Amino acid sequence: LNVSSVSPIECIESIALFDLAGKRQNIQYTVTGQNSMSLNFSGKIPGIYFVHFETEHGPVVGKVIYIP
Repeated sequence: LNVSSVSPIECIESIALFDLAGKRQNIQYTVTGQNSMSLNFSGKIPGIYFVHFETEHGPVVGKVIYIP
């Protein structure tokens, strides 16, 4: 999953992934540019996930429907 941001990625302090039941999942990510990153969903089961970004400006949460 590719993520783009208006602010530089370095403003992101932490990233957490939660499944629909609220269980925290491990997620690997790679910074691909000053304002972009790639989240690796390989090994995850299909479903709905919530990605929680903690930034210096406050939290940002996005919903992801993962279908491999």
